[in-house]
Amino acid sequence: ALFQISTLEQWPPIMHNAIDMTGIDMQPVINATQSAFYWPALYFVAAVFLCSYVLANLFVGVILQHFARFRGMHDGSILLSTDQRAWVHTQRKMLKLRPKPLYDIPTNPVRAFCFRPTQSL
Repeated sequence: ALFQISTLEQWPPIMHNAIDMTGIDMQPVINATQSAFYWPALYFVAAVFLCSYVLANLFVGVILQHFARFRGMHDGSILLSTDQRAWVHTQRKMLKLRPKPLYDIPTNPVRAFCFRPTQSL
């Protein structure tokens, strides 16, 4: 019954049967627990919320885990063709390249003397 409640398939009849129960080996009475503040109804509503939340999180978690694994296996290019992967690889290499910065030669002779050997690398 808890699995049926967690999947949200026909859980209201189960809740109504629990509300109508009076005891072991006794006939059910409609709204028998009315004096007990509907504790079975609160139990079922709480079970629906908790089970639905847990199942939804498990489902989303599994989907995201598989997507992350496939993305990691294919370097983020699972839906790209071979030519497109090569282009993306080339673009990534181009973005890593940086031009060498050019600095102005200092006008102070001492600084210029120290500056020139450092720029010959």
